[in-house]
Amino acid sequence: MRPARDITHASYALHDDRSGDDTLVIRLAGSWTLEDGLPATTALQEHLDITPRVRRLIVDAHDVTAWDSGLVTFVREAVAQSTSRQMVVDQQGLPAGVQRLLALAAAVPELAAA
Repeated sequence: MRPARDITHASYALHDDRSGDDTLVIRLAGSWTLEDGLPATTALQEHLDITPRVRRLIVDAHDVTAWDSGLVTFVREAVAQSTSRQMVVDQQGLPAGVQRLLALAAAVPELAAA
């Protein structure tokens, strides 16, 4: 089992750890707004690519104090990275508004560039 990893910024925190052999838990805390600056999902990508293979991603945002579209974008990218690896993503730990926006974004197909 790999040790937990933290990314801490003046206004947000990202903590990830393996809760089981095939599960990665991402705990988000603090302010997740564009104004504060947000992390890239490259650190998450590294965790998804390590062995043993991650099969389930849990996103826990119970300690998020403020959010805007930056959080939605970060989580949407994380979900895209996970589903491309055929992983199950548990979004129940996200604020209800974020869950609704992600569902709406997933329901609307992207337009092809003209």
